[in-house]
Amino acid sequence: VGVALHYVSPFNVTLLPSNVLSAGVELNWEPFDWGRRREVVDEKKIVVTQSQLELEQTRSKVLLDVNDRFRKVQESRMLVGVAKAAREAATEKLREVTDKYSQRAVLFRDVLQQQASVAGTENDYQEAVLSFWDAKADFEKAIGEQ
Repeated sequence: VGVALHYVSPFNVTLLPSNVLSAGVELNWEPFDWGRRREVVDEKKIVVTQSQLELEQTRSKVLLDVNDRFRKVQESRMLVGVAKAAREAATEKLREVTDKYSQRAVLFRDVLQQQASVAGTENDYQEAVLSFWDAKADFEKAIGEQ
């Protein structure tokens, strides 16, 4: 629905009136839309369905990411336990080798090798602890705690 007002003043034309004014109400009505409205509704339904599928896909990706990071936390926790046990075993073996050296049952070279082994297992333990805390921070970030 609209209101229209037109004013025309033709110059240098003697056959027409010098001023023309017209006013009216404009009504635009389409009794038949030939299925256009149904097509628009169908297109919007498709958009809604796509949005729902994208939402479900995003939820699945987030769940997979959280599960993956949780598994990494569990694995790194187990690696810390294994590294701790290896460190304790190497330390105990160093104590035994040192006792045997004091009794002159082994060479000093064996003591040095065992000390190097203890240093290696200590390094492995520190790396496992670092890996655990890194995995835990990633997991907390994935679930939104940070």
